[in-house]
Amino acid sequence: MIITFGEYRGRSVEWLVLKRPDYVKWILDQPTPTWPLAGVKSEVLRLIPIFDAKPILKTCSEHYTLPLSGFTTWKGNPHNLCAVCDLCDPSQQGPVPEELKVIRTYKDALDFIRSGDARRCDYRLAINTIARAKGFPERSSPARIRKFFGEDVEPDAGEAVSQLIR
Repeated sequence: MIITFGEYRGRSVEWLVLKRPDYVKWILDQPTPTWPLAGVKSEVLRLIPIFDAKPILKTCSEHYTLPLSGFTTWKGNPHNLCAVCDLCDPSQQGPVPEELKVIRTYKDALDFIRSGDARRCDYRLAINTIARAKGFPERSSPARIRKFFGEDVEPDAGEAVSQLIR
């Protein structure tokens, strides 16, 4: 779905979910949005479970063969997401248990950032870190974003050219 209004006119909702989670949080906070924002909110609510269902592809650095199951961080420090598996003991990372937060979903990340002194970059960094661990490439394009969300995709012209050059 392409956004037809506002600052992100012409961008896909998939792009918004991956690249502007601060705006996604604002959308989700709107209790009864009117059209066309209501349509965008509906699409956001469809995409977030797809994001959450994607497995984390990296393995644990402590328990080498186990897949990662989430991230931990602590209050006031959204810049240090530590990847963990189910056997890891996050309390060994230093913070007291009351300040420790386990992040497993998109909403967990939004809620954690919101609980502190949130800045736009904090939301973007957290979601980017999680998306990269789930296989999203460092460099994005509309086709790569659609592919990440499992949509049938034809490479755009720029990607087709870059494939020929390699």
